[in-house]
Amino acid sequence: MIKKGFTLAEVLITLVIIGIIASMTIPSVINAQHDKEILARLKKSYSILSQTLMTSQAFNGSYTGWGLQDNSNNSSKHTYDNYISPYIKSMKRCINEAGCWTSERTKAFDGRTTATGAFDSGMGQNNVTFVLADGSIVSMDIYGNDAESVFGVTENLVYPTLTFAVDINGDKGPNQLGQDVFMFILTTNGLVPAGIDNSSANCFKGSTDTYAGYDCAAKVLKTNSVQY
Repeated sequence: MIKKGFTLAEVLITLVIIGIIASMTIPSVINAQHDKEILARLKKSYSILSQTLMTSQAFNGSYTGWGLQDNSNNSSKHTYDNYISPYIKSMKRCINEAGCWTSERTKAFDGRTTATGAFDSGMGQNNVTFVLADGSIVSMDIYGNDAESVFGVTENLVYPTLTFAVDINGDKGPNQLGQDVFMFILTTNGLVPAGIDNSSANCFKGSTDTYAGYDCAAKVLKTNSVQY
């Protein structure tokens, strides 16, 4: 009995079908792996900062008694040197200057323009920026009562307070809000991810808000995804 093989047309059709299936599934697999890596780094950075602040307050009392002053380089330096540095392992620090944050301009949430705020000047403007042992970069700032509208946090806030911008993969790209740059803010209930109280209202494609992407951390931690 002679076995009939596949014709060229049948082979080509099979290859086309395989290609279509691959084009549909491979991107989702890649995105899922990317999300997994981002989430792991984000959770790690959040944990490190949370524990640092809890430990510091256990030794030094509530941050509300630290004498924080908004728009003060001296206050930022004093706060970092006395209340942050002793309780966290950092490889390098920059006081109100570039040199720690990535040299590439941080992208806004839309990916096209420079992000609003201190990102414009390489994380200067009274910020203290420091590099953690795993290569992630943190920029600490003291915020006044405008933090509520910027960070989407309303509960348990006492001003001034500390905010943290974290580039979870350091100098690696895309250096973009909502992708690898996320924000946290200190409340009397501990450090919380930006967007926790406004359901990350400005974290969606097409947002035209000036601070779009600042409140993405809570959304990413909730959905386990940066696919907006």
